[in-house]
Amino acid sequence: MTFFHSSISKFHISDTTGTSHDISSSITRVEGIPGSRTLIDITSLTDDGPAYVVGPRDSTVTLIGIFEDDTDTVLSALFAENHPSPTGFIYAPAGTSPGSVRYTGRCWVELYNVSSSARDRVTYTATLKVQGAITRDKHEQQPTNPLP
Repeated sequence: MTFFHSSISKFHISDTTGTSHDISSSITRVEGIPGSRTLIDITSLTDDGPAYVVGPRDSTVTLIGIFEDDTDTVLSALFAENHPSPTGFIYAPAGTSPGSVRYTGRCWVELYNVSSSARDRVTYTATLKVQGAITRDKHEQQPTNPLP
C-alpha cells in the first residue's frame, strides 16, 4: 500500500480559450472527487427492505484556496455569465508521474466566492458542477492534450 502527501497533488483547469492552467499552488483543499451517484428508490410494498437502481452521477467538486491573481483570472472568467460551455479539468491526487491516478471531467463553475477577514489571508471557494461523469484513469508518459 502506497500513501501520498498532498504536496504532490495537481489540479489543472482549462480557461475560456481551452488553455490548461495548473492552479495547484493556490488550492488548500479539494472535495467531491470522484463524486456521488443517484440511487433511485424502487421499493415496493412487498419488498423485505429497500431496493434501488443506479441513476445518473451527480458530482460537484469544491476547491478551497488562497486568493491569487492568476487563479482568479481563470475562475472568474469561467464563472462569467457569457461563458458558453463546460471546461475540462484534471485532478492528480498522487502527482503526475506515469502510472499515477488521475480524475478528469468537464465542468461549469457554479459558484466562485472570494472572501477575507481581519488578520487573515484572502481566500476563495469555487464550486464546479460536473457535466457527465468523472473518469478515473492513469497518467501516461507525456500526454499531448491532458484536458478532456
